[in-house]
Amino acid sequence: MQVLKNLVGKYRNFSAPAKASFWFVVSNVMLRGISFITLPLFSRLMTTEQYGEMSVYHSWISIFTIFTTLTLWGGVFNVVMVKNPDNQNKYIAAFQGLAITITAVFLAFSIVFETVSSSLLALSPFLAVSVFINILSTIPFFLWSAKQRFAYKYKMLVAITVVTSVLNPLLGYFFVINTDRKAEARIFAELIVNCILGISFFLINLRNGKVFFDKAIWKYAFRFNVVLIPHYLSMQVLSQSDRLMINKICGSSDAGIYSVAYTFGMLLTLVTSGLESSTTPYIYKAIKENSILKMKKNMDILLVFLMVLSVFAMCLIPDFFKLLLPDSYYSAIWVIPPVIGAVFFMFLYPMFGSVEFYFEERKYVTFATAFAAALNVILNFVFIKLFGFIAAAYTTLFCYMAMSLFHFFAMNLVLKKHNFNEKVYDNKFIFLLSSVLFLIIGIMPVLYMNTIVRWCVICVICVAGIFGRRRVVGFLKELRG
Repeated sequence: MQVLKNLVGKYRNFSAPAKASFWFVVSNVMLRGISFITLPLFSRLMTTEQYGEMSVYHSWISIFTIFTTLTLWGGVFNVVMVKNPDNQNKYIAAFQGLAITITAVFLAFSIVFETVSSSLLALSPFLAVSVFINILSTIPFFLWSAKQRFAYKYKMLVAITVVTSVLNPLLGYFFVINTDRKAEARIFAELIVNCILGISFFLINLRNGKVFFDKAIWKYAFRFNVVLIPHYLSMQVLSQSDRLMINKICGSSDAGIYSVAYTFGMLLTLVTSGLESSTTPYIYKAIKENSILKMKKNMDILLVFLMVLSVFAMCLIPDFFKLLLPDSYYSAIWVIPPVIGAVFFMFLYPMFGSVEFYFEERKYVTFATAFAAALNVILNFVFIKLFGFIAAAYTTLFCYMAMSLFHFFAMNLVLKKHNFNEKVYDNKFIFLLSSVLFLIIGIMPVLYMNTIVRWCVICVICVAGIFGRRRVVGFLKELRG
């Protein structure tokens, strides 16, 4: 009880931003956790083809959202919230009007040219149209939630996120078990929940802002965010193109199998995303205060921790994979090592990029993501045809490695340009660590065929974790402070 009281006391002393950040992380973990828990359920209820069709559907949503909404809850949003504190609701309502108008045009096209859109997206006519209905329904909530995050108002947002994350799979389960068209049923359940939310928050945003069309705001928002489309699109292509191309080249069954394994591999992002949000301000502060030497040592500790955690996940996840999923998905177990390896480099490249942002050198970001996305598409086109869907995991790993390398060179150019002569990171150690991880990824398939050796590695990592925990915990406390 005393421990609980101490934790509650510490929580009460948190600032409003700290409390908000804590609950946003909790809601994100819960959202992903529920999705992960329900994954084995729906993977057993649906065939690999049906699961693949659903995965491709969500990939198209991620890509088309960039074009139809201009991602107005990012980029321009925080700028207008800061610069126009007295007209925030008006801007939100006008942004809503702009995004809905553009999306409605795409929706009308998909309905009028149903056959073309269905063929283009490799989806049934119902799902092709549903892509844009889904986007349309989420716009009001995304804008409203962006305002809540900006104002550190987390209670209502967290409550709605939790309720919908539970309601969505429950309704989906009810629909799926009562029809043979299970992909459409699962998506229809999602549409119902999103549409209820969308209509509700459309009216709320409209009532608060009292505007739908504002020529000046629409023009400003369009000009500001349209130049960011290449960056946003490249990031989505990099994360989604593998499933789309697997669906096109190998079929929806392989796309479904790959998507499930990819979801398992990406579980590590629950840790890395939280660490990234904390390390960025820590890096900025270290550069500003010229405490580089201490930061180097701490970042080395953190990277070793992430590498060991990556290896631990590679060794352990296959057992959960086999325990939770039907036999039809087992062929995708080889996808897990390179995908987890990619997560490590997803953390590494923003580490270099944060130095570029500190010195306000943003021009390299779009080029790097566009280059990596184009490379990913080309490599997928070549190697998926040759080696099947497993090749997509390795092309993803290679492209994130390439992006990390690009940002490393860009960081050095920026430091030289600004006459910052001290090395920000321990470059040799980072390259050594990355090389070791790459070699481990290469031998991991061998360990998958020898359970005893794999569990010996798990035990060694656990023992090492016990002895090294104090250094990692000390660093995390420093980040929090």
